[in-house]
Amino acid sequence: GALNELVSHAFNESPLATVKIFAWVLSKHMAAELPQECRPSFETAVRDMRGLELMRDGTVLASFSVARGEGKGNLRDTSLETTRSLHRVWVALRELKEAIIAIE
Repeated sequence: GALNELVSHAFNESPLATVKIFAWVLSKHMAAELPQECRPSFETAVRDMRGLELMRDGTVLASFSVARGEGKGNLRDTSLETTRSLHRVWVALRELKEAIIAIE
């Protein structure tokens, strides 16, 4: 789609093997909706997930390989590990939010 076209153009001549993308939705929700007492265990879980990196400021980065072919650089998540990790974090945040609402 459009993201792959943008990446293909941006990384066509680049020697980079990996691209880290700011997962702003996860970072925003972690900062806004995650109770302070839940942060340490949640941050540990994010750090343990493949393809994700948690920065000191709470920013979540998702890593994707840059695959070369036909002169183009495309993002690949060949084993879908990064995608699965992003999905697991998103679902956990949503479930936590619903549990907090139910408790209140």
